[in-house]
Amino acid sequence: MIRDRPWRSLHDWKRIRRYAVPTWMIEECAAARERGDWRAACEAAVIDVAIDADGPVADLLAGFAPDLLRWHLPRALDGSTTLDRGRRYLLAPDGPVEPDTAVLVARTPGTIPSDRLTLEAIRAGDLGEGPIHPVPSYLWDARRAGDLRAAANGSEARVPGFTPGGEPLPAELLGVGDDGPALAERILVAPGAAEAWETAGWTAVQRTSLAAYQLPYGVDPLLLAHEVRRLAVQFRRRVWAIAAAGIERTMHLVTDGGHPEVAPFSADAELAGWCRASLRLHPHFVSRPIDLTLVADQRVDPRDLHPLVRAALFPGPPAASAVPPASAVAPVPAPDGGRPARSAVVTGSSRRANVVAELVAERVVRVRCRAVWHPVTVRAGRIETPEHPPEEQRREQALGAFGGQVGGCFQARSAWLGGTGHLPKRLRHHRSDLFQQLRHGGAGLLHELLDAGLDPFLRDGLGRTFLHLLGELGDARLLPRLLAAGLDVNARDKLGVTPLYEAVFPLHRHWPVELIIALLDAGADPGLPVRESSALHYLRSQEHTEDPGIQKLIDYLRECA
Repeated sequence: MIRDRPWRSLHDWKRIRRYAVPTWMIEECAAARERGDWRAACEAAVIDVAIDADGPVADLLAGFAPDLLRWHLPRALDGSTTLDRGRRYLLAPDGPVEPDTAVLVARTPGTIPSDRLTLEAIRAGDLGEGPIHPVPSYLWDARRAGDLRAAANGSEARVPGFTPGGEPLPAELLGVGDDGPALAERILVAPGAAEAWETAGWTAVQRTSLAAYQLPYGVDPLLLAHEVRRLAVQFRRRVWAIAAAGIERTMHLVTDGGHPEVAPFSADAELAGWCRASLRLHPHFVSRPIDLTLVADQRVDPRDLHPLVRAALFPGPPAASAVPPASAVAPVPAPDGGRPARSAVVTGSSRRANVVAELVAERVVRVRCRAVWHPVTVRAGRIETPEHPPEEQRREQALGAFGGQVGGCFQARSAWLGGTGHLPKRLRHHRSDLFQQLRHGGAGLLHELLDAGLDPFLRDGLGRTFLHLLGELGDARLLPRLLAAGLDVNARDKLGVTPLYEAVFPLHRHWPVELIIALLDAGADPGLPVRESSALHYLRSQEHTEDPGIQKLIDYLRECA
């Protein structure tokens, strides 16, 4: 049987579905879309807009669902939950697309591991050189979202791998029947990739064997054939490139409207045309929808899918699931400010307010301290050890400074504040959950958390402050706020790295230059030693780089000197 995703990838995708597109973001985007306010929808979805006049792309923006696009975009799958870096995605009308056709382009950050997107409008003929991946409209246009069902080879009755009621299909029934879902299931359980592609109708050029090609792993050959035919009409081009066994190995897919063919890579293939950009199929967009695999594997409950995705794939009443839905209960803080109460159906921005209230609500855990169990509390990022008066805390702190063995409460406190010691699992999970939600909720969520009383001195599991994360959050307005709260612009994490060093190293992942200059203006010391180097030493070693941003930064440092 061909598994369309390895286990580790599924583990990453489960976390991605938990954090990357939160429910409050989906609801705020939907409300903005209903008002016809696409800019507000983009703001809610943490998308920077670089569009002055929306007239040429008004029809594209009328159905644009930025949260749906964010849901479907490829992810780094490197253990993080962030978007795949340095990608351009093309959102185009049905076509035919000509040089004067107005299109949308979504970009992921090319340097830092961030979830911020940039959206711009451009003439198709003005697309710059380099790879760009067309995105099917059902992955970004709310008006077409229902087409995902047909793309997944679903019928009116069911989708592949599931009963009409939405329950996972028993293995012995996979591929039974003559409908579209049964054909897709036979392809999924085919003994090898070549057999699967042949079953889907693919052939090799010049009557060679499909087995001679390193076919892309995990790609759905039925969906791929459909997409190649669609793109041939949309862009009037019969040859398309797709990455095979890695980014450097590419093969071509050819269609004349009939059976699609696989061809070896050729620089002379019909790929250029009028478009300077290299239009390429992305394997993620022609793979079996990951949500089907996650639901079938009981890693995600259908009720926790994006509503437009759920309506397309599982439109019927929800079947019983072994996975409790994450959205089943919306936590609301208790009136007295204590433990969160279980309740409430909420919508729109009120759900984000509930998320903020939940993240700053009090947590109480029991910690083994010497020979007894003590409560340790965390509220709004601040840790307290109520069983120990201030004098005892000072004694334990002095004991730890001289290498003595401190109690469990003080170990937890030290670990929470970025030092050494054991941190209870529940507090580790709470801290990790908070920072994950921040990474995907963006700077706006951090502003709201700070307004709600979040400790600005809170550090993540690596000992990084919010200043270390400015590049990910992408909002320079946070810098003066955090400095005014008392944060040290030269604070070090557990590895001794300062925010400035984090900003410039490594070169290919440096922060926006304006943000780095703002750090320098705020007093960041480029000469502080870090890892037997310094930000200044590292930048000087890059004087001959072609990166204009780094050159601008080096020139700025010279002016300051």
